[in-house]
Amino acid sequence: MVSGYTGGASQNPTYEDHKGHTEAVEVTFDNSVISYQTLLEKFVRSIDVTDAGAQFCDRGNAYKSAIYPLNADQKATAKTVIAE
Repeated sequence: MVSGYTGGASQNPTYEDHKGHTEAVEVTFDNSVISYQTLLEKFVRSIDVTDAGAQFCDRGNAYKSAIYPLNADQKATAKTVIAE
């Protein structure tokens, strides 16, 4: 996994200065070990998908939950898992 920020305008956001960005984690996985769908199922069960204001004690736009699929197949899988 690689942590960082996404979605903002600054080129090099930091923990101290990430206005407009969302904290993000890039997850690399081996589909023969765990599927994308299983990863998503575990993710949506470990967060509060009904809380648009962030997660638990971390509040604000930088801490909102989001999924950034890499392609149309991942996007469709994400929509299915969220709907369930």
